[in-house]
Amino acid sequence: MTSLNATTERGLLAELAEGEHSGSRASVAASCSRLGVHYRTEYRVEQAMAMYRRSLILFEALRERINVAATYRALAELCELAGDMGQSRYFQEEALAISNELGDRNGEAISYGALGFLQQLDGDLESAEWMYRKALSLHDQHNIEDGCAEALGNLGSLSLIRGDLEKAVAPHRQSLGLFEAAEDAGGVAMQLNSLGNVALAKGGIGEARKLFEDGLALHSEIDDPLGMGLQFNGLGRLDQLVGQDEAADLNYGKALDCFARVGHKANLAMVHGNRGMLFMKRGDALAARHEMETAIELWEFIGNDRGIANASKSLGDIYVILSESDEKIRSAYMRAMKLFEVFDDEEALASIHVGLGNAAAQDIRVPDAIGNWTIAADMYRKMGYEKRVRHIEEAIRGIWTKTGKTKVA
Repeated sequence: MTSLNATTERGLLAELAEGEHSGSRASVAASCSRLGVHYRTEYRVEQAMAMYRRSLILFEALRERINVAATYRALAELCELAGDMGQSRYFQEEALAISNELGDRNGEAISYGALGFLQQLDGDLESAEWMYRKALSLHDQHNIEDGCAEALGNLGSLSLIRGDLEKAVAPHRQSLGLFEAAEDAGGVAMQLNSLGNVALAKGGIGEARKLFEDGLALHSEIDDPLGMGLQFNGLGRLDQLVGQDEAADLNYGKALDCFARVGHKANLAMVHGNRGMLFMKRGDALAARHEMETAIELWEFIGNDRGIANASKSLGDIYVILSESDEKIRSAYMRAMKLFEVFDDEEALASIHVGLGNAAAQDIRVPDAIGNWTIAADMYRKMGYEKRVRHIEEAIRGIWTKTGKTKVA
């Protein structure tokens, strides 16, 4: 803790003690709220949570509804940071209801944006888009430019998730312009990161690297470990893509350090998953297994089924490489398959059938191998992935040749 922050904390604690001595509930509530902000800035989540919970009780007793709503939003943000997405949703919904009752459109917009992000994490992209657009509309009606910038950035990220890269660029650039006009370094850095992700998805390696590095410089300047972690993760993905595995591992390690510093479980899970894929590519299946199992534990804590599904599928692939038991392999794949069926993700389901076929081929279970590969080929053919179909057909011909079979048993 810097000496300035220590001085601030002592001052705030002295202010709280004075309010307690005077018996002024309003003073104590305000002091607790300010301490909550202070602890949140330093990512001291438990202490911030305790202060906000105390201020919430007092604001409710004082019937200061607008402060009750603001405190619910602060608690929701802390819960999201800690990975308790269900509690975060509850607090945001409570805040939204109060803001709606009071006619506080700015408060409504903030909660809609936060709830949209939670829907996005759950894979409900349609609901997320509706909430982001609702937030943008409310912010725009009241000329709240930083709110508009945030909502535009969220819509751009949603387009990237959907694979609509061209559609993602415009809102991110609009958001960047608004943050630049407001001289909001953190907002600018976040949009540079988002544009870097778009550039990387489009294959613009040089452009993506510059965007991530520029964003990292800004986030480092304002000492934002959460933002720094996102930039390091972007650089790690980029280095992994171009085959610079050691640099990728170094950047992923830095990202993990940053996210551990702030306790952001969702981002920790994401990076452990990315690092697991890197180790699998490098042929270090044992290290890959450790990373992917860690990612699953974090996604389970958060309760994010999409994250669990992706990591379980990758863990199944790793188990195949390690020649683990058929029971372990099927357990990982079946867990992923059940979730991907809920998401109606045909591409992911096809890839699981490929994995199950590979596992069966490894054990010379020819009917199972060909059966799963054939299902995957049919699914890929419907999606127009002819190159993948050809690879599967080559695998089927190969197992026929290897076993001396000429047809499915």
